[in-house]
Amino acid sequence: MQLQDFLNKAKTKKANEKKVVNIEIKELGAVEFIRPKHGDVLDFLDKTDKGDESVKEMMQATYEMLYLHCPVLQSKELRDEFKPNSPYDLVPELFGITQAGEILEKFMAAFDMGETEKKIDEEIKN
Repeated sequence: MQLQDFLNKAKTKKANEKKVVNIEIKELGAVEFIRPKHGDVLDFLDKTDKGDESVKEMMQATYEMLYLHCPVLQSKELRDEFKPNSPYDLVPELFGITQAGEILEKFMAAFDMGETEKKIDEEIKN
């Protein structure tokens, strides 16, 4: 394959990636989430894939991932209205603990993060 062919295919692949998804959330409707960068995915996996995380650590990583990739959660107006101790606290405050986990599953599936996790696990095993 020539370099230009490779570049064209890489551009096409990148252009075809989902950049934004709307996830349906009970009582709130469709909420927009943006694609995480590779570093964000790796940070999340570092926090959640060690095997010795507490439930609290897992949920905190979930709240961070959802908050950082949901523009509406980052609005100053929302923080002013709910006055969370931490911006990440908006996630369980608005979505609830159980639903936050469900939203994360949809988020991961929408951006193929589950496949990334499987590939990394296989590489580590080998």
